[in-house]
Amino acid sequence: AGANFGYTENSTGATPVLVFDGVNDSVPVGNLGSNTTFTVEANIKLAKVSGWQVVLNSDNWTTGSVHFQFTGNKLMCAVNSINDFVFDHDFTSNVDNWMHLAVTMDVSANTKVLKLYVNGSLDQTISISSALGTINYNTATVGGWSNGRFLSGAMSDLRVWNTVRSDAQISSSAANQFGISGSEPGLLRWYKLNEGAGAALLDSSNH
Repeated sequence: AGANFGYTENSTGATPVLVFDGVNDSVPVGNLGSNTTFTVEANIKLAKVSGWQVVLNSDNWTTGSVHFQFTGNKLMCAVNSINDFVFDHDFTSNVDNWMHLAVTMDVSANTKVLKLYVNGSLDQTISISSALGTINYNTATVGGWSNGRFLSGAMSDLRVWNTVRSDAQISSSAANQFGISGSEPGLLRWYKLNEGAGAALLDSSNH
């Protein structure tokens, strides 16, 4: 089922956001392509920290597929045939509070580098050696995977890039909700998630 639009208090006041019930809500976003670099960022409010909860997962689980999801109170970015990267940050204290999350992925060199940013600040960097050189977001879904792993909470201002965003760019994203034009290089999708009603997500990117 598609997630429900609802009015929820977020970091900029009463604004429509996309609410996920944790039972059967998820939203397919189609083919995001393959690349050596990606950045995924969004404002998220978790209702709980238990089980698997998807932010943005590849629909498949084949070589290079990405699963960007919570596992209990930790955030995982798993890349098939490279590793299951689990960041150390404990999100228990973030339940019921809005936060800006960003993960950058760079597999262009033999040393793969993933970074987690929380509320605009770099939280952790993970590096690992691997021969695999491509990430595949070929067909992806927000908020669930394979009829399960449903997100319980709310989301706003979801952006997907085929570049590694800089520290300064991610800090700006965290401080400025909806603060881009949509024409920025590398922007694949920009879902403001503020429609307030309806059954479809509006992509505000100009690409």
